[in-house]
Amino acid sequence: MKTTLSTWKLNVRLVRYQWRAYSLHFVFTVLLFIEQLAPGLIVRAVFDRLSGQAAAARFLGIESLWGLVALYLLIKVARVLLSIGYEWYGMTFRLLAGSLLRANLLAGILRRAGDQPLPVAPGEALNRFRHYGDVGEVTDFPTWIPDQAAKWVAAAIAVAIMASIDLGITLVIFLPLVFVIFLTRLFWGRILAGYRQARQAGDEVSGFLGEVFNAVQAVKVAGAEQAVAAHLERLNQRRGAVELRLTFFRRLLDALNNAAVSFGIGVMLLMAGVAIRGGGFSVGDFALFVSYLAFTTQVPSELG
Repeated sequence: MKTTLSTWKLNVRLVRYQWRAYSLHFVFTVLLFIEQLAPGLIVRAVFDRLSGQAAAARFLGIESLWGLVALYLLIKVARVLLSIGYEWYGMTFRLLAGSLLRANLLAGILRRAGDQPLPVAPGEALNRFRHYGDVGEVTDFPTWIPDQAAKWVAAAIAVAIMASIDLGITLVIFLPLVFVIFLTRLFWGRILAGYRQARQAGDEVSGFLGEVFNAVQAVKVAGAEQAVAAHLERLNQRRGAVELRLTFFRRLLDALNNAAVSFGIGVMLLMAGVAIRGGGFSVGDFALFVSYLAFTTQVPSELG
């Protein structure tokens, strides 16, 4: 009897299976992305100190230039340590949860009656077990929850800081990215269809190879080597065409997102120059904006 498990129930069970590794990964993820806020504030204080704007040249009460530099290096070292924890516990969760899924898949196959064939060819079935196949996708999804939550919290705080400095420049940077969100949603159905077609084309190649290896003697007796090679070439050509279309749409969206970011940065440079000459925008503010753009501009495209 077949049972259906909803996506969220499946993810909850995977998390409960390795809740310690997942919890530690969650903590390291949040700390890693929130940590991105500190270097920008330190850089702002350093540049304001160098440009003679001592009133704003402090962070956490530290006014000394070398003290700020030392704090910046300390935060970078802390980021390396956080990155190790982030990767270690993230991979621990994915690999152990993947092992559970593979064991359950294999157990399900062994429980089948001997006269009951698999719903797919043996070569296609192997694709379901691969780390970069179905198992990898399923076990990777739960780790996206802390990843996206931490990114949005960090980006929201960064945008709030930027808006408190200069709301106009902040809007100029991020309003074009709203267009990218809607554009991504417009193409997303086609991209998902491309993923399905790519997986199906890959399954056809793997399935055919598996059948050929199981029938090598029959192919040789029939003298069908050339026909088999020609059919395999056609399958690979179809797979290549599908992958090419998928890559084209993904790269097109990436290019549009990069163009929107570049446009915002270019306008920001013009507006910042005017604001700096007017005294309402410091060199440190400009350095902070540049520092935060590296991660805040990625979030809208991921939302799309």
